[in-house]
Amino acid sequence: MIPILARRPLFVWLYGMVVLMMIAMGCSRNGLDPEDVAAQLSEAVELIRAGESAEDFSDKYSDSLVISAFLSLANEASGEDPEAKWGYYMRALDFARGRGLEKEAADITTGIFLDNDLSYSHYPIDSLLLEAVMIYKAKELPAEEMDVYRYLSVSAFQKGSYRQALQYSTQALEIGTAHDLGEKTAIVHSNMALIYTKMGDYEKANEYNFNALRIFESQGNPLQIARVNLSVGTLFILLKENEKAGAYLQRALEAFREVDDLRGQSISLTNLASIYKQEGNEQLALESYQQAVAIDEQINDLQGISSNYSGIGDIYFSRGEYRTAMDFYLKSLELKKTTNDKSGEGDAYLKIASIRKNQGQYGEAIQLVRQGLELFEETGELNKQRYALETLASLYELAGDIKVALPLYKRSYILKDSLIDHEKAINISLLEEKYLNEKLELENLSLKYQGELQEAQIRNKKRMLNIYLIGLVLSATALVIIYIQFQRKTRAFKVLAKKNLDLINKEQQIRVMKTRLELEETERNVVSISDDEKRKVLQKLEKLMEEEKIFTTPNLTIDKLAKKLNTNRTYLSQIINEEYHLKYPDYINKYRVNEAMHLLSNLEMTSRFSIEAIAKEAGFNTISNFNSVFKKHTGITPSLFRKEAEYQAIILP
Repeated sequence: MIPILARRPLFVWLYGMVVLMMIAMGCSRNGLDPEDVAAQLSEAVELIRAGESAEDFSDKYSDSLVISAFLSLANEASGEDPEAKWGYYMRALDFARGRGLEKEAADITTGIFLDNDLSYSHYPIDSLLLEAVMIYKAKELPAEEMDVYRYLSVSAFQKGSYRQALQYSTQALEIGTAHDLGEKTAIVHSNMALIYTKMGDYEKANEYNFNALRIFESQGNPLQIARVNLSVGTLFILLKENEKAGAYLQRALEAFREVDDLRGQSISLTNLASIYKQEGNEQLALESYQQAVAIDEQINDLQGISSNYSGIGDIYFSRGEYRTAMDFYLKSLELKKTTNDKSGEGDAYLKIASIRKNQGQYGEAIQLVRQGLELFEETGELNKQRYALETLASLYELAGDIKVALPLYKRSYILKDSLIDHEKAINISLLEEKYLNEKLELENLSLKYQGELQEAQIRNKKRMLNIYLIGLVLSATALVIIYIQFQRKTRAFKVLAKKNLDLINKEQQIRVMKTRLELEETERNVVSISDDEKRKVLQKLEKLMEEEKIFTTPNLTIDKLAKKLNTNRTYLSQIINEEYHLKYPDYINKYRVNEAMHLLSNLEMTSRFSIEAIAKEAGFNTISNFNSVFKKHTGITPSLFRKEAEYQAIILP
């Protein structure tokens, strides 16, 4: 659970504001006193409760009053009957649509989303939000349109669809930036930081965190500043800088208590518990988790309860109390399924698998890890995929199935090298300190030198008068000299330009002739190859490349390869171009790079041979050529490909 992406807990207040707005609209339209409107609202509520159709009495009351009646009944069902509440919302929405009240329909939809009694997964809220965003866009209401994109991002994030959440947040950010929606834009920055953190891109997360912090500080918003501090604290946990993380989280917890934000308190306690757990203070960690669970139960936050159950299970697991740990892991898993948190569900499977592994039940552990891996592939979390693959490989190795374990290890190492370099994110503390220090330095310099600058300005005014006079004289002299030089250069330029034009004309003639010759040569070289003949050549070619690995032969020219295939270079070049859309050098290098990647991911090979030796083994003549071709095909250097980075899966609450 995260602060700004979480739902707002003040829906009842929002609902009250909506009802008051509806009533005010009715008063204005019908010229009625508030007491009369309240009486009519009560009558309409009773008619709906008695089973009357809104169409039967819609002529008697204003449209806004009828909608308010449905919303009032939905509010009465809070915490008791979600199905009944959903039904009243749908009747209000259908009535607004039937009356052509598009704006009111969209407003009802956002109210539905903000209702904590309704689950993202149990009701089709996303489809309603997509309708709402189109309405706000058509009516040119950018602030409302931006809010709906934020809500869609929240829904996607809670379901573990981080790429979709990022897409919605990006759309919201574009609207906020274009229309200068300060606080809303800052919230989106903070949301995107949390999404990138969940996806493992800590450098990007840091960038968005401090974008949000600067905006909130400029506006003096203590609650939002606390939320960003919480986000920064969780990021420092991932970077293993517990001291800084604890300071930010403690600061956030105190601020949340001051403004009575229960959700913020719960999240801060959960993250502090994770720090205590890392530092070995299990009892303090357990107490913090239990405090967080109590708050989550108070606000009915299933995601938070699930996360804290998982943390409590970790403590009992580290103590070797597997039965108690299993109970908490299973409770966490059921809540993750209830909230459709696919990423959290995958985490739970891996935690349960770790217990089965310690109990020697490798078969069951393997099945659990495979379930987790499928979910991580669905959510696109590369870090967790890598960890699941490595865990799965180790389980097969323990079970004695080395043949299955080896390719899993290779997939894990390749995926590890493709991940973002986490070491870059260590600079997060430097960026924060730089921002604060620069701000303080500017303020100090402004106070210290303000008087001196004023005195200097007076002295400079006197000096500038003299400088202006001297400058005028020098400028006049310079203009005369420049004019004379300009005339000389103009004459020289005309001569040079004429020579260049003659040269250009000759070059154009040469290029035309060269192009004509190349076209003629191409037409002569294009040959017709029968399908049967092409198929035979392709079969031989694939056998040479896949089975005999002829590409590892140094200086393998197209003529040599054509001779091996009993054909000529023209046929072979044309076949490679038509079938693989590659020129011959790129075709050979593609195989060589793949072979090099295979060798570099083999721990036994990399421990015995240098990169240069592996390059020659793959068919490259020189290390410089290998580096250039490898980077061209993969986007990274061979040394970076081989490099192993430390990884520790830390689950954000």
